[in-house]
Amino acid sequence: MVKYLFLGITYILFSDTFINNKLIFMKVQDKIKKCVAFVALQLADRSFLSVGTVFFIIRNSKANKYTYAVTAKHVIEGIKNKGLDKVIIRLNMKDGTLGIAETKVTEWIYHNDSNIDIAILPFQIYETVDHNYYPETWFLSDTIIQENEIDVGDEIFVTGLFSYHQGKKKEFANN
Repeated sequence: MVKYLFLGITYILFSDTFINNKLIFMKVQDKIKKCVAFVALQLADRSFLSVGTVFFIIRNSKANKYTYAVTAKHVIEGIKNKGLDKVIIRLNMKDGTLGIAETKVTEWIYHNDSNIDIAILPFQIYETVDHNYYPETWFLSDTIIQENEIDVGDEIFVTGLFSYHQGKKKEFANN
């Protein structure tokens, strides 16, 4: 079965936009928001500037679980092109504080096809971090597309950094 992962895009299925003649608005579930964090670079004054978003996924095989941070290749390349060698992932901690995970630009893996704008990093979320993994079972597949008659024009929501508004104490991905 072919599985699709749309970077930063999660598909929500609705049978209709109206229920009992009442307009229904999409609300991004907290469990999905918690799969997203910010990618940042560190400025000379030691502050951070968010330059993109990252989401955390988990792939299960019979023997192992594989966990990754996923972002756009152009985000990592943008940091690299500024002459920086560190990629910062800003994390919400369970105690309410803001944490960081420092990674190296060279640790991020790109697709062989230069036209595919994706970068991944093997990444583990520790118990003190207030984020979740987006499970592989939620990825859009051919079966889901066919069973739900998903097509152009259907509703989606996008979680990402649409403007440079980052939290000082806690991160909130725009949606």
